[in-house]
Parts: sequence; structure tokens; C-alpha cells
Amino acid sequence: MTPQVPEYLVTFEATIRPLVAAIALGLIWTGAMRMEGPAQSRYATAGALSVVLIAWLAVAQYLGSVNAYFATGENAVPTVLFGLLIPLMSAAGAKGARRSEGGLRLVPFRNR
Repeated sequence: MTPQVPEYLVTFEATIRPLVAAIALGLIWTGAMRMEGPAQSRYATAGALSVVLIAWLAVAQYLGSVNAYFATGENAVPTVLFGLLIPLMSAAGAKGARRSEGGLRLVPFRNR
């Protein structure tokens, strides 16, 4: 049985999704403007982060449209593992950024 989502929630989510994406992109580019270092490096980093964010949102949208997140008896384990994969990848990326010189410049309040 597929759960029925009220239409107002679908409309709200579809309206708010671009706003959230725009805010995230704005924060990425604001951070790039405040970073130390050459402008080419700063904006290349912001561009790469923007592409990754947009690709991630597109993949999440596609997976949601094909009900990849909907758990049934046959697909509950892969969905749970898929849900755990994103935080683990984020933690690994944060650890790598923390160890790199470029990653240290992203955090202006960190003591060096």
C-alpha cells in the first residue's frame, strides 16, 4: 500500500526546494568570496562545490521519483544502507577537507 501524501505538502515541497538550493548555492559563493587565496582557486572551488550540490540534488530527485526511498519487504535493506551511505561519505569528505590546506581555508575561525 502506497501512502497518500496530501497535495498541499507536495506543492509546498516543490515550491521550497528551489529556494533551499538557491540558499545553499549562495552560501557556497559567499564562502568563496571570503576565502583566502587566489581568486581563480576560490572560484574554481565554489564552482566544483556548486556542480556537486546540483548533481546530488538531481540524483536525489530522480531516486525519489522512482520510489527508491520507499521501503517494502523486498527492498528495505538496500534503502537503509543507501540512507547510511550519504552521512558516511560526508564524514569522509569532511575529514579529507580538514587535512588539506584548501580545506583549512574554508574554515576562517579555526586556529592555525
